[in-house]
Amino acid sequence: MYPPSRILFAVLGLLSLTPGLQTKQQFRSEEFRVVYEWYKLDFTWPDESAKRSAFLSRRFVPQNNIISGIKIWMHKVFLTLPRWKEGVPATLVTVPSVPVGPSASPRLEPFPSWEWQDINNCSALQNVHAVEIDLDGILWVVDSGTTNELEYPDYSCPPKLLQFNAETREHYYTYTFPPGTVNKDSILFDIVVDPKTRTAYISDSSETQPGIIVYREGVSYKVTGGISMQSDPSIGSIVVNGTEIRRQQNIGPLALSVVERVLYFSPVTSHHLYSVHLSALDRPGDISSSIRDLGRKLNSSSGMILDSKHVLYYGLLESNGIARWDSSRDPFSTGQRIITEDAALLQWPCAFAFDHQRALWVISNRFQTFLANTINLEVPNFRLIKAYTGTQSYLYANEPQSLSVSASNALYANSILLLLSLWLSVKLLSNSM
Repeated sequence: MYPPSRILFAVLGLLSLTPGLQTKQQFRSEEFRVVYEWYKLDFTWPDESAKRSAFLSRRFVPQNNIISGIKIWMHKVFLTLPRWKEGVPATLVTVPSVPVGPSASPRLEPFPSWEWQDINNCSALQNVHAVEIDLDGILWVVDSGTTNELEYPDYSCPPKLLQFNAETREHYYTYTFPPGTVNKDSILFDIVVDPKTRTAYISDSSETQPGIIVYREGVSYKVTGGISMQSDPSIGSIVVNGTEIRRQQNIGPLALSVVERVLYFSPVTSHHLYSVHLSALDRPGDISSSIRDLGRKLNSSSGMILDSKHVLYYGLLESNGIARWDSSRDPFSTGQRIITEDAALLQWPCAFAFDHQRALWVISNRFQTFLANTINLEVPNFRLIKAYTGTQSYLYANEPQSLSVSASNALYANSILLLLSLWLSVKLLSNSM
């Protein structure tokens, strides 16, 4: 029989592996690791004949499928696959948040079903670039409607906003944007949701009229912001790992502070970060006079997110990196810092999300090779990478800190009592032998 000390050590080891008992000291903050990676994307087809039929009819063209957006709810990671080119069979999918089995490249499961991916049905999902999940587990989906944007655009379906139950897959609501709010060439790039007012703010990267779409209780309108929402003409191109991209991109990533009531944004082809108070977005029109230029980023960004402690994380495309700024402490011009750079793993960090274990996730998708038509399916192209930060999504910023601390203290106390009980049991058992 093992001596009591060894048994206690084994128990301690097992408890340290229990997710609910992990503490911040067990993690190195902002140390990123790969969760999933794919050379090329594949799906959970009904059967092999369905996959073969889709491939032969060019409804599935592997090199045209790319992951662009991410959000996480409980055990599911929601990913978006924009239909920028033909051959994308599903535009919204899920994978498990914890890998199941040995595969690091799981097949993508269409959400909420295959029927909702029908490109010939305008009521179904057509072209999803971004999603958000609110505190009630409602999945907000922005669908640009237009498909095959980079080749031969098809404007048959209107842009819309949909809501689903992230857990049960139930469809709750569809709102079709009116022509006066969204243009034919609109690209609904990103979305954030204010949990206080249930208002959605959506970036429209349209070439002709970029702006921010505001949606609340069945009503929508657009605000514009002049040069702050337009690509910077002084930036002729973005160079990532030697691949030059000359495509100009207007307003893209958004980040929301629900405490300060501030929206942060930046055009993709720009080095500037801007902010605007939510009160300026209460009505349609030009809000240029209310927008603040916070300063220059190190280079361009395609994704950003604010956490529950008011720290802004954003990608650095040309640096293959991620930066952070604590918006509650230092000015942006002096407070930003790079937290990681990796030319192999972080080519085009394009979107961010937080999980319920207080980890930050990021997608890197080598988008520069996709745009240049030089994508190589023999190397890893898409990665889901995460790091423990000890924080949550901006949606939880108003969560009373005392409740979180109390819950942690209670868990810690229960763990100690459990260990003492186990130790005493082992001690008594040993003495009786």
